[in-house]
Amino acid sequence: SMACIVANCARATDPFVAEEDRIKYVDALCERIIEEAESPQIAIRILGHKLLSPEQAEAMNTLKAIEMCVRRCGARVHNEIAKFRFLNQIVRLLSPKYNGEVTSAEVKAQAIEMLFVWQKSMRHLTKFKQVYDMLKEQKVILEDPEVSDLIRITPPCRLATFEDEEKANLLSQLLKSNNPEDLQAANRLIKSMVRSEEQKMERLHKRIDDVEKANNNCRVLNEILAYCNTEPMSEREGELAAELYTVLVEMRPSLFRYAGEAAEYDDAALADILAVNDAVNKAVEQYKNLFPDHKLSAKTSPAKELVSVDYSRNRNGSSLSTSKAASSRGSHVSIVDLLCNDPEANAVDMTNVIDRDALRAASNVNRGSSPDVALICISSSNEQGGRERRHTENDSSSSALDDLSLLLDQSVFSSDTAKKESTAKDDHSMSKGDIHSSLDHSSSKMMRPSCGARLSLSSISFSLEQVQIAARPPLLIFDENFIRGMLYFSQNSPPGTRCITTTVITMSSTNTIALTNIRLSVCAKTPNVQSRLFDAESDVLPAFSPTSAQSTISQILLILPLSDSIETVEFDFVLLFSASSPKMISGSFSLHM
Repeated sequence: SMACIVANCARATDPFVAEEDRIKYVDALCERIIEEAESPQIAIRILGHKLLSPEQAEAMNTLKAIEMCVRRCGARVHNEIAKFRFLNQIVRLLSPKYNGEVTSAEVKAQAIEMLFVWQKSMRHLTKFKQVYDMLKEQKVILEDPEVSDLIRITPPCRLATFEDEEKANLLSQLLKSNNPEDLQAANRLIKSMVRSEEQKMERLHKRIDDVEKANNNCRVLNEILAYCNTEPMSEREGELAAELYTVLVEMRPSLFRYAGEAAEYDDAALADILAVNDAVNKAVEQYKNLFPDHKLSAKTSPAKELVSVDYSRNRNGSSLSTSKAASSRGSHVSIVDLLCNDPEANAVDMTNVIDRDALRAASNVNRGSSPDVALICISSSNEQGGRERRHTENDSSSSALDDLSLLLDQSVFSSDTAKKESTAKDDHSMSKGDIHSSLDHSSSKMMRPSCGARLSLSSISFSLEQVQIAARPPLLIFDENFIRGMLYFSQNSPPGTRCITTTVITMSSTNTIALTNIRLSVCAKTPNVQSRLFDAESDVLPAFSPTSAQSTISQILLILPLSDSIETVEFDFVLLFSASSPKMISGSFSLHM
């Protein structure tokens, strides 16, 4: 539990605890982190806060505890410390602009050594090197420490794009042949591979959308149920809650199926799917307890249709982590059978097949549930914008076409041979150039989806100061209960993300009563569209006065279409706030891309 983690963190860093006992508490903390899915995120946040303790002995003990967690607790801890949220604490600890003047030389040396080891041993996590290079550039780190026992931590294995080695070897042999029939066969094989990869990406995007929408709908249903505990529920709110409940019930068989597939393929998304499934079950049970007489309509749509209704948004920008699935090596349950059969009929069977606790224990992966923040700046203010842009991470995954191009480049054809073949063969024969042309033609259809696949909205850092508002009329989202929401378009996007549309939602109040606990939820309900609403810097709008400047709350909304064919995106929103009593505004709006 969280209380145990907090207690272990406190005792593991307490300077007044004996060294022998402190080691025992560190061991207990590591065990807790390994056993519980959310423990790495909680523990690293607590330890990151303790890094800036004015008591230098406590700061040193914190560094030692973090180092032990990194050595023993695996990839989930590595991913947490590789976020700017934690690395900013290291920067504050070392930089004279923050706590560097009061940090002891011993603590500084230990922190620099740990950061040096991390950026050398975990090169697949690029933020370590970004922070280390920035500190060296600003002369905070003058020279590299001498480390004798540097251990290289291997990154999580990247699954091959083409798991069928026989097919890959066959393609390589066909490309090396001068026989035109072999070249035609290679061309057909390449097209088959591209089609297979397109289908894989479509399934991947559908799973991402389904799981994310289930998570968002679950969150909004919980908010509505919590709201109705203090205020009577209106007819509109009751209909919305009932519809959300229906969607979640219909989604449960799909979540079971996704969990089964992820377990069979050893997919890194397993922990996220299980977490969403748990949240959905809790929300459904809570709704049943509050409304025991509610019954599902016999005409409810299938889950694959209902899932398109998404009344929330990924508030923290958490795009659930996914990885490419490896080919099946055999399982007690045929996933093909599950896909072919009715999901409702399989719901009970899957509960017997999937042991939730066993799957969670077997999935040593990062939950990816917490978003990252921007890297703090330690230079002068006029350099801040450039610094943040340089240190913005663009996580990407290699596409199938990269591997195909590499395979094609390994086949050497001389220009003379190609010319001879082109004159000697008939119109149906194909040269390597034809294969490249055919591959380019096939790959052009995949470029936009691969753009979406390469980007993770949760990893993008972008501040309001960097936004350049475009000269385009804003869009009115809502205007009721003395609160107005406007959407403004930006003429720029985060660096390296040209396919992302950046907008800013601004809320203002004309109510003479202060509005508090303001929470806005926005999400695209159009299929194949991802969105992320950044957290607001404040959740309060002060009472309006016509004699003073009006206050506003602004939040960045990123929109990522996964297809070129999308011209208009439909959004749903829910706004919760408190004036004299809790209130809610919900609705939808359309955005022309």
